[in-house]
Amino acid sequence: EEFCLDREDKSLTMESRMLTTAMLTQLNDLRRQQKCVFIVATNRLRSFDAAVTRPGRFDLIYLVGTPALKDRHARFVKRLQNEGIDEMTQPVFNTSTQKVTHKLASDIVYELLEEEWESNVRFLNFAENEAFMDQLQSLVRNQQLSREAFQAILSRTMVTATIQGAVREEYVQSMPLSR
Repeated sequence: EEFCLDREDKSLTMESRMLTTAMLTQLNDLRRQQKCVFIVATNRLRSFDAAVTRPGRFDLIYLVGTPALKDRHARFVKRLQNEGIDEMTQPVFNTSTQKVTHKLASDIVYELLEEEWESNVRFLNFAENEAFMDQLQSLVRNQQLSREAFQAILSRTMVTATIQGAVREEYVQSMPLSR
Protein backbone atom coordinates (compact mmCIF):
# COMPACT_ATOMS: atom_id res chain seq x y z
CA GLU A 1 0.00 0.00 0.00
CA GLU A 2 2.79 2.40 0.88
CA PHE A 3 3.93 2.43 -2.74
CA CYS A 4 0.57 3.57 -4.12
CA LEU A 5 -0.80 6.13 -1.66
CA ASP A 6 -2.67 9.19 -2.86
CA ARG A 7 -0.12 11.92 -3.61
CA GLU A 8 -2.78 14.57 -2.89
CA ASP A 9 -2.90 13.50 0.76
CA LYS A 10 -1.33 16.42 2.67
CA SER A 11 -0.12 14.13 5.46
CA LEU A 12 2.19 12.16 3.12
CA THR A 13 5.90 12.74 3.26
CA MET A 14 7.90 13.69 0.19
CA GLU A 15 9.39 10.16 0.22
CA SER A 16 5.91 8.58 0.03
CA ARG A 17 4.96 10.81 -2.91
CA MET A 18 8.19 9.85 -4.68
CA LEU A 19 7.53 6.14 -4.02
CA THR A 20 4.08 6.41 -5.58
CA THR A 21 5.45 8.21 -8.64
CA ALA A 22 8.19 5.59 -9.03
CA MET A 23 5.68 2.77 -8.63
CA LEU A 24 3.45 4.22 -11.34
CA THR A 25 6.41 4.10 -13.75
CA GLN A 26 7.12 0.50 -12.76
CA LEU A 27 3.46 -0.47 -13.21
CA ASN A 28 3.51 0.98 -16.73
CA ASP A 29 6.70 -0.93 -17.57
CA LEU A 30 5.27 -4.21 -16.26
CA ARG A 31 2.03 -3.71 -18.16
CA ARG A 32 3.88 -3.04 -21.44
CA GLN A 33 5.98 -6.20 -21.06
CA GLN A 34 2.85 -8.36 -20.63
CA LYS A 35 5.00 -11.04 -19.02
CA CYS A 36 3.71 -11.01 -15.49
CA VAL A 37 0.64 -10.94 -13.37
CA PHE A 38 0.66 -8.17 -10.82
CA ILE A 39 -1.61 -8.69 -7.81
CA VAL A 40 -2.23 -5.96 -5.29
CA ALA A 41 -4.13 -6.69 -2.10
CA THR A 42 -5.46 -3.94 0.15
CA ASN A 43 -8.32 -3.08 2.43
CA ARG A 44 -7.73 0.63 1.76
CA LEU A 45 -8.39 0.99 -1.97
CA ARG A 46 -9.71 4.53 -1.59
CA SER A 47 -6.37 5.62 -0.12
CA PHE A 48 -4.59 4.74 -3.39
CA ASP A 49 -3.60 7.44 -5.79
CA ALA A 50 -6.20 7.98 -8.53
CA ALA A 51 -3.54 7.26 -11.16
CA VAL A 52 -3.08 3.79 -9.68
CA THR A 53 -6.76 2.81 -9.76
CA ARG A 54 -7.75 4.47 -13.02
CA PRO A 55 -9.18 2.22 -15.77
CA GLY A 56 -6.41 0.66 -17.83
CA ARG A 57 -3.90 0.38 -15.02
CA PHE A 58 -5.19 -2.97 -13.80
CA ASP A 59 -7.32 -5.38 -15.80
CA LEU A 60 -9.38 -6.26 -12.76
CA ILE A 61 -10.08 -4.69 -9.40
CA TYR A 62 -12.05 -6.98 -7.17
CA LEU A 63 -13.27 -6.24 -3.66
CA VAL A 64 -13.02 -9.30 -1.45
CA GLY A 65 -15.41 -8.35 1.27
CA THR A 66 -16.83 -10.09 4.26
CA PRO A 67 -18.78 -13.36 3.85
CA ALA A 68 -22.16 -13.03 2.12
CA LEU A 69 -25.42 -13.52 4.01
CA LYS A 70 -26.26 -16.85 2.36
CA ASP A 71 -22.75 -18.17 3.00
CA ARG A 72 -22.92 -17.17 6.65
CA HIS A 73 -26.28 -18.88 7.00
CA ALA A 74 -25.07 -22.03 5.23
CA ARG A 75 -22.13 -22.25 7.66
CA PHE A 76 -24.56 -21.80 10.55
CA VAL A 77 -26.81 -24.60 9.30
CA LYS A 78 -23.74 -26.84 8.90
CA ARG A 79 -22.81 -26.11 12.52
CA LEU A 80 -26.30 -27.12 13.63
CA GLN A 81 -26.12 -30.28 11.51
CA ASN A 82 -22.77 -31.23 13.03
CA GLU A 83 -24.33 -31.00 16.46
CA GLY A 84 -27.52 -32.78 15.37
CA ILE A 85 -29.75 -29.82 16.20
CA ASP A 86 -30.54 -28.58 12.69
CA GLU A 87 -34.18 -29.70 12.96
CA MET A 88 -34.83 -27.83 16.20
CA THR A 89 -37.81 -25.53 16.08
CA GLN A 90 -38.72 -22.49 18.10
CA PRO A 91 -42.19 -21.25 18.95
CA VAL A 92 -43.12 -18.11 17.02
CA PHE A 93 -46.11 -15.92 17.73
CA ASN A 94 -47.89 -14.86 14.53
CA THR A 95 -49.46 -11.47 15.16
CA SER A 96 -51.82 -11.69 12.18
CA THR A 97 -53.31 -15.05 13.17
CA GLN A 98 -52.76 -14.59 16.91
CA LYS A 99 -51.40 -18.15 17.05
CA VAL A 100 -48.14 -19.73 18.08
CA THR A 101 -46.48 -21.77 15.36
CA HIS A 102 -43.13 -23.50 15.20
CA LYS A 103 -40.32 -22.60 12.82
CA LEU A 104 -36.90 -24.07 12.21
CA ALA A 105 -34.43 -22.18 14.39
CA SER A 106 -32.09 -21.85 11.41
CA ASP A 107 -34.86 -20.09 9.43
CA ILE A 108 -35.43 -17.69 12.30
CA VAL A 109 -31.71 -16.94 12.45
CA TYR A 110 -31.68 -16.26 8.70
CA GLU A 111 -34.53 -13.76 9.06
CA LEU A 112 -32.78 -12.01 11.94
CA LEU A 113 -29.48 -11.88 10.03
CA GLU A 114 -31.29 -10.48 7.01
CA GLU A 115 -32.95 -7.73 9.09
CA GLU A 116 -29.57 -6.65 10.47
CA TRP A 117 -27.54 -7.25 7.30
CA GLU A 118 -27.16 -3.71 5.95
CA SER A 119 -26.66 -2.01 9.29
CA ASN A 120 -24.46 -4.48 11.16
CA VAL A 121 -24.00 -8.13 10.24
CA ARG A 122 -22.34 -7.57 6.85
CA PHE A 123 -19.51 -5.75 8.62
CA LEU A 124 -18.47 -8.71 10.77
CA ASN A 125 -15.27 -10.27 9.47
CA PHE A 126 -14.90 -14.03 9.31
CA ALA A 127 -13.52 -14.50 12.83
CA GLU A 128 -16.07 -12.13 14.39
CA ASN A 129 -18.85 -13.92 12.52
CA GLU A 130 -17.67 -17.33 13.78
CA ALA A 131 -17.74 -16.11 17.39
CA PHE A 132 -21.18 -14.57 16.80
CA MET A 133 -22.46 -17.84 15.31
CA ASP A 134 -21.07 -19.78 18.31
CA GLN A 135 -23.30 -17.70 20.55
CA LEU A 136 -26.33 -18.09 18.28
CA GLN A 137 -25.76 -21.84 18.16
CA SER A 138 -25.79 -21.89 21.96
CA LEU A 139 -29.15 -20.09 21.94
CA VAL A 140 -30.58 -22.71 19.58
CA ARG A 141 -29.12 -25.59 21.59
CA ASN A 142 -30.65 -24.20 24.81
CA GLN A 143 -33.92 -23.27 23.07
CA GLN A 144 -33.47 -19.63 24.03
CA LEU A 145 -33.46 -18.08 20.56
CA SER A 146 -35.44 -14.85 20.46
CA ARG A 147 -35.18 -11.49 18.75
CA GLU A 148 -34.12 -9.94 22.06
CA ALA A 149 -31.38 -12.54 22.69
CA PHE A 150 -30.15 -12.16 19.10
CA GLN A 151 -30.03 -8.35 19.45
CA ALA A 152 -28.17 -8.58 22.76
CA ILE A 153 -25.48 -10.82 21.26
CA LEU A 154 -25.22 -8.65 18.14
CA SER A 155 -24.87 -5.48 20.22
CA ARG A 156 -22.06 -7.01 22.29
CA THR A 157 -20.36 -8.27 19.12
CA MET A 158 -20.54 -4.93 17.33
CA VAL A 159 -18.78 -3.13 20.19
CA THR A 160 -15.52 -4.87 19.28
CA ALA A 161 -16.11 -5.34 15.54
CA THR A 162 -13.14 -4.48 13.32
CA ILE A 163 -15.08 -2.67 10.59
CA GLN A 164 -16.40 0.43 12.36
CA GLY A 165 -16.33 4.19 11.99
CA ALA A 166 -14.03 5.48 9.26
CA VAL A 167 -13.02 1.92 8.30
CA ARG A 168 -16.69 1.07 7.72
CA GLU A 169 -17.20 4.17 5.62
CA GLU A 170 -14.13 3.35 3.54
CA TYR A 171 -15.33 -0.25 3.14
CA VAL A 172 -18.75 0.89 1.89
CA GLN A 173 -17.22 3.46 -0.45
CA SER A 174 -14.80 0.86 -1.86
CA MET A 175 -17.57 -1.60 -2.77
CA PRO A 176 -18.49 0.07 -6.10
CA LEU A 177 -14.82 0.36 -7.10
CA SER A 178 -14.72 -3.29 -8.18
CA ARG A 179 -14.52 -3.71 -11.93
